[in-house]
Amino acid sequence: MELSDALSKRLNALLKEKHLTQYRLGKSMGIPQSTISQIRNAHIPSPKISTIAPIAWGLGVTLSEFFNDPLFDEGNLNL
Repeated sequence: MELSDALSKRLNALLKEKHLTQYRLGKSMGIPQSTISQIRNAHIPSPKISTIAPIAWGLGVTLSEFFNDPLFDEGNLNL
């Protein structure tokens, strides 16, 4: 799986789990909705950690919690 696909799946799962829309997440963290949409749709191949961090925090999770998912386990990603 490509990193962009793993990020997309994780972000979509957390949005659903937290009952948030990308609009509300973007507004609360000052992130353009278009950026969140591009990550949700795997259109950014390698988003910067400086982009992922506020998204994670806006979802109420740490970076460690965000990446603590089998999607990111060694062997699951094509880097």
